[in-house]
Amino acid sequence: MTYDPFVRGPCLTGVSSDSWHDIENDRELSVEIWYPSSESNEGQDLETDTQDQFVVPGLSGEPGSKAYQAAVRDAQTMSGELMMIVLVHGYAGHRRELTYLATHLASHGFLVVAADHVGSTYVDIDNLVNSARRDGRRFTRADIMPALFAARRTDIPFLIDTATDRFDINQSCVGIAGVSLGGWTSLMAPSVDKRIKASAPMCPSGGESPTYPRGQNAARDALDFNWHDDTATMFMVADHDSWLPLYGQIELFRRTPGTKRLFILERADHNHFVDGIEVGHEWLKTFTASLAGVESEGGTDWRCIANSMLPYKELCSEQKAHMCWRGLCVAHMDAYIRANEDALDFLDDALQELSARDIDVVELYSR
Repeated sequence: MTYDPFVRGPCLTGVSSDSWHDIENDRELSVEIWYPSSESNEGQDLETDTQDQFVVPGLSGEPGSKAYQAAVRDAQTMSGELMMIVLVHGYAGHRRELTYLATHLASHGFLVVAADHVGSTYVDIDNLVNSARRDGRRFTRADIMPALFAARRTDIPFLIDTATDRFDINQSCVGIAGVSLGGWTSLMAPSVDKRIKASAPMCPSGGESPTYPRGQNAARDALDFNWHDDTATMFMVADHDSWLPLYGQIELFRRTPGTKRLFILERADHNHFVDGIEVGHEWLKTFTASLAGVESEGGTDWRCIANSMLPYKELCSEQKAHMCWRGLCVAHMDAYIRANEDALDFLDDALQELSARDIDVVELYSR
């Protein structure tokens, strides 16, 4: 097969940062934009001497540490109409938590936009939890989740509108992908914006989970599957997800309308979708255990969840996980945004392609 979405695309990847003000909702969103560059591709985006660097706010690295992303800062944008993909971070995440995926998509010719969603970033949640701990009081997610859900319902159309104003994109056919709460956002988006034609939720929240007391799943209650149009959906999930277990992912998959697939990566946990998986995995275990003393969710056993997490050395490697998600996501967007028949054929044979790369994946499939 000549079509190979695992291989980096032919375009030099550029990256820029900006601040976009949503006047209607009075929200200032810090955004990262990855894009194919018109500059010659001589590997500058893959060399540490010329790659972009940024300060990690947390989750996928030690807060305040420097990280590299496979892109060149402020390279010239490729001319001509581009297809757009929105990337959405998770609860206690940040806009650069998926640079391995964003830069790969841009190298294949997509314009990718991600924002720091105010209220649910690493800094926001870290401040809330630390403030509760310092004051000796309980922190309850249920108090803040309705506002976070509402904000993301307006953030996604705003990001697409603003990108349309600033870049030459085809706004009639937009893709979206995200992790955890970002996965929830990827499932929510088609209900608020008919321009979303392809969705790739990664370990989305909204299904049954030990992190929500039984019968009190705010993420499930806030989802609306009355979508404006058919959106092709590809779930990417983990078989050992400690926060959002597989049974909850399958529940969401069954509720999702239209064209859909679900790929399950074996020996993977909740943070097997972000940059710096090993660091992120250990951070999540520590963070989860710490919630036992400060977060009150009516029966959630945070220590039990933390203790259920396997050591990273027993799980799928970062190299294989990233290769898996990069290949599947590019193929999904190519198939359903660009109507690429080779990409659709690849998805039909994806298990064989992944197995050839020694990546263990199980698929549930429904056209």
